[in-house]
Amino acid sequence: MNKLRYLIEKRLAEKQKINKARNNLLWLFLLSSFIFFTFLSILYTQIKAKNFQLTPIFYLSTFMVLVNSISIHVSYVYYKKDELEKGLLYLYFTLAICFMFLCLQLVGWSQLFVRYYEVLKSNLMLFIIISGFHFAHIVGGWLFLIYLVFAHHRYKIHAKSINGIKNATFYFHTLGIVWLILFILF
Repeated sequence: MNKLRYLIEKRLAEKQKINKARNNLLWLFLLSSFIFFTFLSILYTQIKAKNFQLTPIFYLSTFMVLVNSISIHVSYVYYKKDELEKGLLYLYFTLAICFMFLCLQLVGWSQLFVRYYEVLKSNLMLFIIISGFHFAHIVGGWLFLIYLVFAHHRYKIHAKSINGIKNATFYFHTLGIVWLILFILF
């Protein structure tokens, strides 16, 4: 009996170490992305034209970021309480909002490109790098949400196994902060 208990405790300790390592990697990734994105954005603001203004669609997408951040947090709270169906409902809502944000960003970026092509063509590579980095993070978050929906249906997200949804919450809060910084800078 003691041997079985020892094996279970050892396995739980290993699982906690793995989760801690995943959390640390996520934080490292988010911090390095934040620094890189902020650096690129500041560099871009130094060379952009004075009359450069965001199109109105970006105001709506900023509202979507705030709603997305709230909905993923509510989902996390429900999963933490083991209210799985409510957690899944908010997870689906977050997935839908994230997809709408992605669509709004594609439309807004294309509007910016058409409206300010003459300004952007002299700094086109920098604009493409910022845009690609931005869209990779949005699509990555969206794919992460899809993974979490599948994990829910395989009973892998619940109050005792909440690391994935917690990491998604950190990820989307960080993306929200980065977006708000970009929105303010531009």
